[in-house]
Amino acid sequence: MKQIINIARSIIYFLSGLAVRNTNIQVFGAWLGERVSDNSMYYLKYLISLNENEFKEFVWIGKLKVKDDVKKQFGDRVTFEQIGSMRSYYYLLRAKYIYVTHGFWDFGKVNLTKGAYVVQFWHGFPIKKIVEDINSKKNIEGQQYFEHYSMFLASSNIMEYRMKSAFKSFGIANERVIREGEPRNQILVTDGFSSKKEKILHELNINPSKKIVAYLPTFRDSTKRIFSFLNIDKHLKKILHDNNIVILEKQHFVNRVKNNEERDGLNVVESIDEHIDTQDILLIADVLITDFSSVFADYLLLDRPIIHFLFDGDSYVKNDREIYSSKINQEFAGVTCSEVNELVENIIIAVNNDHFYEEQRRKINKLMNEYSTEKICENINYQIKKIANDVKP
Repeated sequence: MKQIINIARSIIYFLSGLAVRNTNIQVFGAWLGERVSDNSMYYLKYLISLNENEFKEFVWIGKLKVKDDVKKQFGDRVTFEQIGSMRSYYYLLRAKYIYVTHGFWDFGKVNLTKGAYVVQFWHGFPIKKIVEDINSKKNIEGQQYFEHYSMFLASSNIMEYRMKSAFKSFGIANERVIREGEPRNQILVTDGFSSKKEKILHELNINPSKKIVAYLPTFRDSTKRIFSFLNIDKHLKKILHDNNIVILEKQHFVNRVKNNEERDGLNVVESIDEHIDTQDILLIADVLITDFSSVFADYLLLDRPIIHFLFDGDSYVKNDREIYSSKINQEFAGVTCSEVNELVENIIIAVNNDHFYEEQRRKINKLMNEYSTEKICENINYQIKKIANDVKP
């Protein structure tokens, strides 16, 4: 049955190549339609800011639940269309430029993008193995005829190498690589940090005098086990409280904590809603705690302390997802720990010492953000135009 469905998808994909496409129509999507965020959102904001795009039609396709988010982010400048609607199909067939963070799956189960320039922004630096590189019998990535991209973003030479491996059957080639930082990181490299931080703290109702520690873990493929600061011992929370620390915890949307209210009255842990943008959290955080999530690659641009907390030890690598590096901590940008007591000790050190593992994180920053400049979106816009002028979709 799956084979029949995939044959049908391939036929539909190739037929979509007959559509007459309009360079003034551009379509955006992200996170399988679940969110209005990430590279697609930030690049769209940049395009809207350009006078040359005054008469272009921008469309965001996603699940119905993100309709209000589209309105909030873009007002009436961007049209929202629901995944699977006839109008979403119309725009996918008419748009000349299409942008994704995961793949055509950002727009549903049918790919109607043949003949368009489809920009694969991806959604994170590949620390974990991705797409075709995932070693699993169930992995069929790259075996379908109906998935192809015109351009691929890489923030460094090593990311480019891994993207070429992971997307080797999806159309990647030297002349199709956009070499620049991630659009979502424009906010992290632009001046005006103080005013932005003040605004975000006000929106989150956080006292500006607090030391802010962000906890942003990745999701687990094969286990439901998660760690949450909400569940640590009260005496450890008391230590954090006495050091004027607040933990901003945002679990991966796949692994949300069901009981996300702190019940001991210390007000040390704030469980952050999915609608709060991750880049805003990074911007205000004095320290970042994560595990194998590539969110730390973004945070490196701020040159602040990072802690890698592996609460499940090496079981993630053994049971969930392999990583590209031969050694677990070879590409980590800070201290690594696996016990909660040790974690709290390192938090206290990090919030009081900006130079904590400074040499290591600067070394890794060069590795992961080699191509990143202060004009990320501007340079991406230029490269997209150049590539479109040099190669066919």
